[in-house]
Amino acid sequence: MQVIWRPLSIDPLYNILHPGCKAKSFLKFKNTSEALSAVTLLLESKPDKGLRKFLHAHCDSESLAVADSKLGNVTKEKLQIDCVHNQAVMELMRGVISQLT
Repeated sequence: MQVIWRPLSIDPLYNILHPGCKAKSFLKFKNTSEALSAVTLLLESKPDKGLRKFLHAHCDSESLAVADSKLGNVTKEKLQIDCVHNQAVMELMRGVISQLT
């Protein structure tokens, strides 16, 4: 397995992601209340309406890397989006989280 962590420079996601991966799109929450509501649903492995719309718009015919296998199964079942949860994905998530904290 290749180590994918790199120090930040200008764009955190560009520098962290493995060369074979790229951030395709980003959608900012309108306010804290919306973010809290979305996170609460995610903790229950339920994507909120905004996330479902975003995934349909940006993940058509592509695989989605997910840290939570239960959420990945729900996403695959309800949204018909192929999800990947494995050691490489977890290493990617650790690299992203280490740069955000």
